[in-house]
Amino acid sequence: MLGYRVLTADHPDKALRLAQESGEAIDLVVTDVILPGMSGPAFYERFRRLRPEVPCLFVSGYPPDLIDDQGVIASHIHFLQKPFTTRDLAEKVQAALASAPSRGGTPTPPR
Repeated sequence: MLGYRVLTADHPDKALRLAQESGEAIDLVVTDVILPGMSGPAFYERFRRLRPEVPCLFVSGYPPDLIDDQGVIASHIHFLQKPFTTRDLAEKVQAALASAPSRGGTPTPPR
């Protein structure tokens, strides 16, 4: 809807396999903070081993104070609270993409 090509995976392990095996360019990871089998930050830490230049946008429906123990709010600059509008998503995606080193930005800091 916003003009981006999206690769999807319904489980963190599938997303990691996709990142490892796909020759596709990946410009941004959008992931929930809470995932099946691991946390969003743990998933992104593993993803960064495969593609360290790719920034991440975390989303969550949980209140920030309940997910703060995951370290997302404090250590990652790209976070979007659910529910959100298409405009909110577009703005956060653009900001996260602008932070990519390939676009002259500062990458999301590692944990």
